[in-house]
Amino acid sequence: MKKKTRDISPDGKYGLAWGRGGSIQVVEMASGEEYYRLIANNAAYIQRAAFSRDMRRILCLNDDGSVGIYSMPPKEKQTDVTQNIVEYFRLGSDPAEAFILRRR
Repeated sequence: MKKKTRDISPDGKYGLAWGRGGSIQVVEMASGEEYYRLIANNAAYIQRAAFSRDMRRILCLNDDGSVGIYSMPPKEKQTDVTQNIVEYFRLGSDPAEAFILRRR
């Protein structure tokens, strides 16, 4: 089943889909299929989600005024050679450990 994406990664390979329930789906643009799902964000509704320019973070604005950030560790603390956050999660990193929720 193809997903409708609302934001496309800077490299054009992935899109993001989101909504109620606080999850963000990473969709592979070539196939339109879900590639990975981020579920650490506990907000009731995500208003907007986007990749950072360097693809090391996925940010989301929630309807309760909070901002969720999925972030890779600094390069010097990484144990693998992943180039972007999608690869980082696909290699087994825990989204809950990479997630920060900030209130504005």
